[in-house]
Amino acid sequence: MKPYLDAGFLLSLLGRRPGSAKANDLARRFPAPFRLTWLHAAQIEWGLRAGLKSPDSHRSAWAKEALNTWQRWTLESVLRVEDSDWPASFVRAVELSRVCPARSLFLLLHPALAGRNEFTHFLSFDPQARAAALVEGLRLLPASLD
Repeated sequence: MKPYLDAGFLLSLLGRRPGSAKANDLARRFPAPFRLTWLHAAQIEWGLRAGLKSPDSHRSAWAKEALNTWQRWTLESVLRVEDSDWPASFVRAVELSRVCPARSLFLLLHPALAGRNEFTHFLSFDPQARAAALVEGLRLLPASLD
């Protein structure tokens, strides 16, 4: 079993937010390390560093907590960034865009990366990313979003 965590799911593990308890329960089903792509690293690093500069003190505190967890877990090899088949994944994301509506390319690229890099499960709370993951033949967790 090889789980793929989409960026939103990963953020739910890194810092407390709605969905964090469910994300933690689901993640415990799989052994570490969790394999990530450079897309994860770019989205997480950029997003959390931007959050540190937020004038909203709650958001900046959350970003600090999540960034600290990200850095600790990467050092401890709980999370491991690996190379991916980028050309095939981008081609697949374009193909998915023809059958799965999505508000962002990333919601198609994550399922495409999972499908092209031999992941078995797709962990996500986003309905659009989950729809694309189903097209890729991945098992969804949570099983439903209700």
